Amino acid sequence: MKQGNSKFESFTGKFAGRLTNIVLLGFFSTLLCLPVVTAGASFTAVNSATKAYLYQQDNTPLKTFFVVFKQKFRLSTLVWLINLAIIALLWWDFSYYRAGEGTWDIMAQAGIFVLMMFAALQIVHVFVVISEDMAEKVLEIDEDEEAWCRMACAPWQPLNLMDLQIHP
Repeated sequence: MKQGNSKFESFTGKFAGRLTNIVLLGFFSTLLCLPVVTAGASFTAVNSATKAYLYQQDNTPLKTFFVVFKQKFRLSTLVWLINLAIIALLWWDFSYYRAGEGTWDIMAQAGIFVLMMFAALQIVHVFVVISEDMAEKVLEIDEDEEAWCRMACAPWQPLNLMDLQIHP
């Protein structure tokens, strides 16, 4: 029987190591979500660390978690607080219409509930985008005036988006 170089070379050892790292990521993510203000940064960090770990790009997910938490703290927290304010406003509207008994009140409740579901889905997606460093690309302001003029002055010309020719 061949002896391995490490005690973690067996299937059980690898599985236990991965499970431990995932549990620790969940623990630290939950711990850093307790102050509600830092929940956005925690969501971004756990998403980025888990993805890097599961795709075997990184062997130290906890280190990655804290590095991403620190790097993306400002943007993630700002996005989280804006989304939290939107959800609070929608909840306040929902509670206001819940007190009513008319048909319009019930329809308003249903509409606000649908908006709350869309907001929740958006929250799930936005932290994935931030963790993939796409947010900086989306938020960059293009200084190329010629490109803006081409889009505004000649909208019928094809737009090259990711090497695809898109004709309006």
